Amino acid sequence: RWKKQSRKDNYKGGYDCIIMHKISIINKERQDIIIDKVKFILGNNYENKDLIYRILVNYFNKLNISDYSKDNNIESCIYFDDSPLRIADFDFYLVSDYFDMDFDSKLGLKSISLAFINKMLEDVEYKDEFNSINYLLCDLLDNILDDFDFKIKPLLEGELNKKTLIKLLNYSFLNENSIINNYDLSLEDKILLQFEMIAYISKKTLEKTLIIAKIPYVNEAILNVINKINGFILCIVDSIGINIKCDDCLILNKNYSIDIADDNKIFELCNTSNSYLTIKEMKEKVMKDHLKIYN
Repeated sequence: RWKKQSRKDNYKGGYDCIIMHKISIINKERQDIIIDKVKFILGNNYENKDLIYRILVNYFNKLNISDYSKDNNIESCIYFDDSPLRIADFDFYLVSDYFDMDFDSKLGLKSISLAFINKMLEDVEYKDEFNSINYLLCDLLDNILDDFDFKIKPLLEGELNKKTLIKLLNYSFLNENSIINNYDLSLEDKILLQFEMIAYISKKTLEKTLIIAKIPYVNEAILNVINKINGFILCIVDSIGINIKCDDCLILNKNYSIDIADDNKIFELCNTSNSYLTIKEMKEKVMKDHLKIYN
């Protein structure tokens, strides 16, 4: 049985203790992902990378199992630290390179932007100005009706609340104080925007956050925002052009797959390769070999 592992972080001088968790994705085969915060899923096995993405999306969207899956006995399941992953325990978000905020705002519970606005306006109903607006709305209607003599009398149903306020809102983007639309955003802008909203949400929630991102690349700016998020990020990428920790990488190639954080697998690799490399040195070699081929 898997036990959460504590590991000294050699990249920060060996003093910070990292708690490692395991996400297990089981379909026809089993893929264990050892993670403390972020796991970059790299490599040229695009089928397996896409399969991880689809299984997670289907699982959190609670999609019904298709007849094809039943007939071929390929029902998927997900475990977190060897216990079935309970959807209710996680806030789940998808990040992609084709983000459209207008479309996203219509997704209801699956919307990053609506979750962001909800957290932003979390305490709005306790503001004095909000109560004043409700009072002025009632007063405005009463003043209009004072001079209106008819058998039908319109009444104000309920009061302004956070939900009705959100319906009145529209979104605009600012770039150097100029308003731009969704289609003026660059690829990097769209990726950063999603991660920045999730970072804000994750600081104000009691639930664990799990993000699956399917994006073409990660650069320094994107990595800086990812590091602000309180939660777990599975980042499926085509290329990495910056220095990242070896343990944060899962490499899925057509000839092999290896989670560099899995010390047991790395130790086996040291033995089978008949090398005199230490585990740390072998991790660095695996990472360099991958980057040499695919970047």
